[in-house]
Parts: sequence; structure tokens; C-alpha cells
Amino acid sequence: MTPKIRPAGSLSVAIKLVMLAMVMPRVLRFKLRRKP
Repeated sequence: MTPKIRPAGSLSVAIKLVMLAMVMPRVLRFKLRRKP
């Protein structure tokens, strides 16, 4: 087993970006709803 530090790091970053992409629309909708 060769240590794959960089691929794992890039993969985690990609997962974080996907999570943000899925969460941001909900946050924006929540903020828009709060506006009178």
C-alpha cells in the first residue's frame, strides 16, 4: 500500500466543495425568506 496523501487531500477538498455547493442554495433561500 503506497501512501496517497495528495489524492486523498484533493478528494476531501472536492467533497467539501460539493457539500458547499449543496448547502449554499439552502442558506441563500433561508436568507431571502428572512427579508421582509
